This record gives sequence, C-alpha cells and structure tokens, in this order.
Amino acid sequence: MKITFNNLKNEKVIGGSDNGVMVLTNQRIHSNNGSFFGGEYMTMNLENISSMEVRHSSNSLFLYLGIIGIILTLFFYTNNTQQPIIVGLFIFSVVFLGLYFSSRSRVISIYSNGASKMIIQANNMNSAAISDVLNKIAEAKSERINELKQFPSIHI
Repeated sequence: MKITFNNLKNEKVIGGSDNGVMVLTNQRIHSNNGSFFGGEYMTMNLENISSMEVRHSSNSLFLYLGIIGIILTLFFYTNNTQQPIIVGLFIFSVVFLGLYFSSRSRVISIYSNGASKMIIQANNMNSAAISDVLNKIAEAKSERINELKQFPSIHI
C-alpha cells in the first residue's frame, strides 16, 4: 500500500530517490516501501537522527546451506557414493548459493534517537549517489538543528 506524502506548512522537498521510496525535506525524511502484500511507511524528524550506515544485507542461511551441500558433495564423491546422490547434492548446493547471491542487497539504514530504524534499499544506486544522499541528509539535519536553536523553549 502506497501512502502519499504531504508537505507540512514551511516544509520544502530537498531531494529523494528516483523511485519515490524516499523523500527528504528540510524537516523530515520519509520512507515508503509499498508492496502488493503490505508495506512500510516511516517518517523521522531530522533532529532525531542519531546515525546512518550503508551496508550489504543478505540471507546467510542460504550461504550456510550451500556450503554444507558442497562439503557433503565432496564427502560422498570421495567415498565413491552413487552418482545420483552426488548430482543431487551438487544441484542443492548451486541452488542455495545462487539464492544467497540473489538475496544480497545494499541498504542505507538511518537510526533515530528513539531506537527506530529506517531502511532504504540502495541496490540501484552507485557509491556517488549514496554519498550524495548521506551528505544531503547530514546537511539538512545540521540546518534543522540550527533552525531549532533559535527557539529557547526547544531542547535539542
């Protein structure tokens, strides 16, 4: 389900992703990962961002099953086991190693002071584009904090 993003009064869009999953404004950052089976919508005030990271994510279980399959294939091959068992284990290994490599993705994680985490898929972004997004977020956060410091009743 896609939730539409509406600007607040005095809020300006600074940037975002090409696919519309992430929108960065001068006050907040929004993530909208809608899908057929549901989705995830999250918004975070810039002054509440505590850290950001870029990392690769994958399903390690597929890697472990693929490695175990290779080890069993080699074990049965050296013990002159029947060929269908060796071929079956080899196919099993190749399938799970293929699933592991297809499950790898690059994500940007943005953490808030309240321990919530916003995850933005960055598979189609090159390193320069990711750096640009992170720099824009950091600059917008800095400007937002400076703006809020003008109001003595707000504690940052």
